Formats: sequence, C-alpha cells, structure tokens
Amino acid sequence: MEKKRLQVLIVDDEAVLREGMRTIIPWEEYGFEVCATAANGLEGLHILRERRPEVAVVDIRMPLVDGLEVCRRVREEALGTRILLLTGYSEFEYARSALRCGVKGYLLKPVEEQELIQELTAIREELQAERERQQLLKSGSELLLGQLIHEILHHPAGEQPDERLNRLYQAGFPWMSYQVLLARARSGRDIGDALRELSQREKIGLAFLSEDAPGILIRDRLLEASGEEAQKLCRTLEERAGEPCLISLGTPCDKISDIPLSYESAASLMAMTFWTPHTQLLDSSLMDEYLARNAQQYEGNLISDLIHAVRAADAGRLREFIGSIKSNLLLFDMPATCARAVYANILVSVYSALDTGEGEGERGSLLFDIYQINQEIAGKSSIREVEDYTLEKLLSWMNRRAARKMNARIQPVLQYIEENLDKDLRLEQLARRFGYNSAYLGKLFRDCTGEYFNGYVDRLKMEKAKEYIREGCLVYEAAQRVGYSNINYFYIKFKKYTGVSPGALKKEPAEKSAGRGLPER
Repeated sequence: MEKKRLQVLIVDDEAVLREGMRTIIPWEEYGFEVCATAANGLEGLHILRERRPEVAVVDIRMPLVDGLEVCRRVREEALGTRILLLTGYSEFEYARSALRCGVKGYLLKPVEEQELIQELTAIREELQAERERQQLLKSGSELLLGQLIHEILHHPAGEQPDERLNRLYQAGFPWMSYQVLLARARSGRDIGDALRELSQREKIGLAFLSEDAPGILIRDRLLEASGEEAQKLCRTLEERAGEPCLISLGTPCDKISDIPLSYESAASLMAMTFWTPHTQLLDSSLMDEYLARNAQQYEGNLISDLIHAVRAADAGRLREFIGSIKSNLLLFDMPATCARAVYANILVSVYSALDTGEGEGERGSLLFDIYQINQEIAGKSSIREVEDYTLEKLLSWMNRRAARKMNARIQPVLQYIEENLDKDLRLEQLARRFGYNSAYLGKLFRDCTGEYFNGYVDRLKMEKAKEYIREGCLVYEAAQRVGYSNINYFYIKFKKYTGVSPGALKKEPAEKSAGRGLPER
C-alpha cells in the first residue's frame, strides 16, 4: 500500500513564483504533494483551517494578511502546520518576529531547489518520528511522566542520562519544542490540581510538581505573555483555582537537554514577581522591557551610548559602559537567566542599529546572527564570561567598522599614487592634497597597507621600472617614467630593490627577473 503523501500549501502573491514552485520541485519524489496554492495570506488561512496541510510554504510579504500574521494564527489556533517562510527581505523586525513565531525554516528568494528540499526532508522525518511514537504516549502514565519531567528539570543543562532518555522516547518524546510554565496562587494556596486539569483539558503538555511552583511542560507551542493564548490560559487557570494567579513562562527551546534552562528562566521570573506586583503573566521579553525602563534611571540611554562609542571607535567608553551594566543589575538582585537576557538584548539592539555590514555579517544572515548571540550568551556560566563576550562582540564590530572606514579613506590616496608614478611623490604633498595632517596620513598608510609611505612608493616605482626595462625602454627613459630625474640615484635605488643593475636585469630572461624585488616593510 502506497504511503500517504504529506500535503503542502504554497502561499505567494507572485503568480509566476507560486506556479514555478508548484511545477518545478519534484514534490512526489520526496513524499509530498501540493494540495493547493493561495495568492494571499487571507486565502491561505482559509485553506489551512479547512485542509490542515502538514506544511505551508509562505511568502513573508503579501497583501491583506502577511506571512508573519499567518504564522501567528497557525500557532494561536494550534493548526499544527509547519511553516517555511520565503522572503526577499531581511529587515531586523521581520527576522525577530519570525523567531517568535517559531517557523521551521527561513529561505531567501529566489529559492534554491536543494535548500527547499533539505528543509522539507527534515520536516518529513520529524513528522514520521512523531507519528510512530503517538501510541506510546497514549499508554504512558501521567503521574510517572510528571515524575520524569521533574527529574529532567533538576538535571543540569546538557546531556540527559541514557536510561532517562529511553523512558522519554517511550513516552512520545522528542517534541518539536518545549517551554516550561510555572504557576502559583497569589495567596500561596496549592493549585497543583487546577493546573493538572488545565493541562488535560487544553492538551498543551504535561503537568508536574517542583520546589518552586507546580507547572506544565508546554508541548509544540511558543507562549508569550502578551499573546492571546497565554492570557486565555491564565484566565482559565484562575477560574479553576477560584482566585488570582501568577504565571511565568520560561525561554522556549527545541532540545531535551535545554529544558532545565527553560525551567531556570521560568523560576527566575517567578522570583521576580516582587518587582512587578500588578502583572499576572511574565516572560523574558516583558522583564527585559521592565528592566530597560528602570535601567535608564541610572545610565540614561545606554544602548545609544554604546552605538555612539562603536561608531566613534572609543574602546575605553565601551569598557566603561559594559562595566556599568553589572552595577545596575546588582541593584535589582537580578537572577542569572534575566541578566543573560539583558546582555543579549543590548547586543541585538546595538547590532540592529548599526549600518549594513557593521556587525558580524550582512543583513542576509541577520536571523542566524541574532539566534547565535542568544545561544552563546545562554551558555555562559558567570557574569564575567557574559561581560567578556559582550565586550568582545562590541569591540569586534567596532574594529571592523573602523577598518572599513580607514580603507575607504586611504583608497583615493593609493589610486593617486598608482596614476602618478612619473611624479616626485612626497608624503607632505599628498597630505595637503587630500586634506590630512602628514603624521596622520603616514600612520593611516602604515595601518592600511602594512608599509611605510616611502617604502610603498619605492616598491611601486621599481616594479613599474622593471616592466619598462623588460619592454625595451632605455634605462634613463625608465627612470624618467617613474619620476627619477637623477639617473645615478635611480641606479642605486633599483639595485637595492632588485639586487641587480638595470642593465643586468635587461639581459635576464623575464621569468627570472619577475621574482626580483621584495617590498620594504
């Protein structure tokens, strides 16, 4: 019996691209079938709700409803469709929003066939593995699973023991994503039963007990404090508990080994409710916003100061500003997870404000760079490591930007030299011509070329003189054409550079003479 093909929906407002993707990609060869196409996000949402395809390839920019809104609604309505986003754009906000939506892939137009097939293959394998373990999940005991989750939460981040992993696989793991939700009543009363009922009714994950608060390990969802789904869960929990409750949402992750980090961030946020007495739902983004507002009391616009220091190539000020961040966080008795989030947010904000190419890469790789910054900071075990990483990143961006500016300044000077080798070129003369102090131009020259000005000019002139001599020019003609009126002085310079006299070089084969001469460094 032939296996059922996975259904794919293509949503793109450009008919040529939409039809091209439908016909050019050999979908059937990879176990897929295009069930429908849509010309805009609104039409695409209607098909998604009606047909529930396993995969949707969605353009990020479309009329009526854009691709990001499609992703948000798919997640909020728990339609279960995996989304691959297509875009010809790479703006900061679009990249950040795509991360929040939990898309499965992010592809730049024009789409490379092999790249799309690679993403589709990964999705197919993930779906197959999930379906094969669904029956095991149904037979698992919720109580035993709760105990198992408790063991995972309190294991250090990293690899879990093999025996525990085997039990997880038997229970239906791995999932697409994980997120720890912790909850407690404001009165301090136990609401573990209410939380278990909520987990079973909404089918959102597995309930567990912990020392900090009862919670739910959320499955295949990305809950945000500002999102409708999280707010609805909070209202439902309060109805079942019969009193006001607090909920903290840990950082989402896609690896079992990172679940303890999600738990740590949720527990840290729960401990921070002292600072936010009127808030029912907390996640890292809301805490970042709160901390950013309060940090301005002490440092003013820190991010603007950092951006200015990077652009001014002021390493001293960068170090001063980075040192001040820790002092401010200590005022709040900041938990480790929140402190890491503050540093990551500062780096991402500075990165996004710099001009194209001033950060680690061009804007086309922005999504990956933001992800990498967050992942690398999350792996730091001490505030010193976080500080060092943050400063290292900022200094790297500063130095790259300074190097680009420096090269842009020296380029016209180098071009002038190459076009005027027949003249007597002096540093003071070029400094006046290009509006520089001669000492500054000399240093700029050395920094950009690795050579002193006179050595650089002599090298170019001697190389050009070698060409003229090999072409048959008389020695005095070659000397004049590279700016030497004194033939004796030219002889001395030439022999010092090449190791032979001009006359001897003229008699040598071109292959042998080509290697003569070393740059004077």
